[in-house]
Amino acid sequence: MEENKKELAPNKILKPIQHQQWKIIGHLLEFNDATNLKRKEDNFVTFWKRFAKRITALVGLFILIFLVMGAIIIPFFTNNPKDTDVNRKFLAPGEEGYIFGTDKLGRDFWAYIWHGLRFSLALGLFAASIDFIVGTTLGLLMGHFQKFDRVMQYFIKVFSNIPSILILILATIVFDPTFFTLAIGLTVTGWIPMSLNVRAQVMKARNFQWVTASKFLGTPNHKILRNYIPVALPLVITQIVLTISSVILAETSISFIGLGVPNQPSLGSAITTGSKIILTFPRYTLIPASFLIGLTLSLQLISTEIERAIVRQR
Repeated sequence: MEENKKELAPNKILKPIQHQQWKIIGHLLEFNDATNLKRKEDNFVTFWKRFAKRITALVGLFILIFLVMGAIIIPFFTNNPKDTDVNRKFLAPGEEGYIFGTDKLGRDFWAYIWHGLRFSLALGLFAASIDFIVGTTLGLLMGHFQKFDRVMQYFIKVFSNIPSILILILATIVFDPTFFTLAIGLTVTGWIPMSLNVRAQVMKARNFQWVTASKFLGTPNHKILRNYIPVALPLVITQIVLTISSVILAETSISFIGLGVPNQPSLGSAITTGSKIILTFPRYTLIPASFLIGLTLSLQLISTEIERAIVRQR
């Protein structure tokens, strides 16, 4: 490579000025190439710097890490939240070693909260994973294939008119309320926002030059579809985080009307039980509600700042 460059260079004796110009231009080109390569290698660092500049992003990330790590680790060091003892009901926080006291059944409320948070997070992550797989796949196909899009638009219009909470209620009535019953009931229509967001981004990108060139060169459709993913990435990430929040809130709602998983600690069941005695013992509602607000607020802050950082970087 260096030998080819020297052959193309002007003679430094016969044409000294042209030779110096050639050297200067060569150095500028090398500097430009090195700079561009460095930018490509530091994409994650650039994203993190943009993300970390926002105080709301750091606050949301701190709260989320604290709650997630607590939900993973703390339940291994607590009592069984299902153990009851009427002789120790309504103990005050700190009494007999119970950090949050005990509830009306004598259960360790500290253990109940952290086990409930783990259940709610697991449900949100599982449902969000299904929505991501189904919604992203259908969104890519709808955005790229017009005939498939026309068919799917008809089904989406039908499903969109059915309230998701109604589907969830019917699922828990027809089948036994379990973790998977709630997850499937929440994802029957939960994939629709994800698919529509991805479809909109793909339809914008369908007219890009690289797509036209790929079709002209006979590139397989599955490779073209895979290359659409970075285009829709900001909205996909945001939608996943919002889905986790909405699933946790939906589980709280279904537990509040008495159709949650029986004898299963969750934030929803804790709030439901505490609401019946809120005037006498407000802590049984305020504590789980605070955990729920902190979790959903942190997810909202993170999703907003992730989308902003990625869009600015692009």
